[in-house]
Amino acid sequence: SMDQLPTNVMTLIDYLANYGAKCYIVGGWVRDYLLGIDNNDIDIEVFDIDYESLLILSKMLDDNVEGFRQYGVIKLPNLGVDLSLPKYEIANDESNYNKIRYKIDPHLSLKQASMRRDLSINCIYYDPLTNEIIDPQLGVEDVINHRCRIINPHFSDDPVRLIRLIYYTVKYDLTIDQQVLDNIEPMLIDNISEGKLKSYINKIKSVDGYYQLLIDKGLLKKVEDYL
Repeated sequence: SMDQLPTNVMTLIDYLANYGAKCYIVGGWVRDYLLGIDNNDIDIEVFDIDYESLLILSKMLDDNVEGFRQYGVIKLPNLGVDLSLPKYEIANDESNYNKIRYKIDPHLSLKQASMRRDLSINCIYYDPLTNEIIDPQLGVEDVINHRCRIINPHFSDDPVRLIRLIYYTVKYDLTIDQQVLDNIEPMLIDNISEGKLKSYINKIKSVDGYYQLLIDKGLLKKVEDYL
C-alpha cells in the first residue's frame, strides 16, 4: 500500500470525495513509487467536479491557493499539491509553439484524460481511497522495462516535451526506439524559452554519466549545441 502519502493529502482527497469529486494521484509520484524512489511532487487529477466548485473547496483548505483557469489547474502551495481537471488537447494549428489549447471536461474517462500526458510511464493513476493502480496506457510494464513510449498524438506540438523526454531518458535510463528518436527535431528545441531550456539542460547534466548516456541512446546530436 502507498502509505507514504502525507496525511494532509489524504485529508484533502477525503474532503473532496465528500463533495462527489473523484481524485487520482497521477504522474511522477506514482512512477517513482513503483521504482522505489521518493518524490514529494504530488499531482492530483480531480474528476466529476467543475472548476469553480473545486476552487472554492480548495480555498477552504489552503489560503494561498492559485488558480489557472484556462489550464484547469489549481495550486495549493501550503499543502504542496497541484490539482488539475481532466482535459484533452486541441491540435495546435498555429506556428506558435507553447500555445497548446485544452478543453476541460470533468467527465472524461481515465483513458481519454491520460492522452494529453507525454509518456506512458507518466500516465499511471493511483486511487488512494481504494488503494488501486489504474493503468490506461500500460505504463507499469514500461516502468518495469525502462521503456520510453510516447502516448500523446500531439506530442511534438510542445517542444518542452522533447527536452523533458531527453531528461527522463537519461535520468531513468530508458530504452528509446527509433520512432521516438525521429520525433526529436533539434530545430524544435530552439522554440523553448531560454529559462525552461536551461533548467532542463541543468537537470540532464546533474545525472551521473549523462554524457555517455546521451551517446549510448543516440541523443547527443539532438542536444550537443545546448550543453
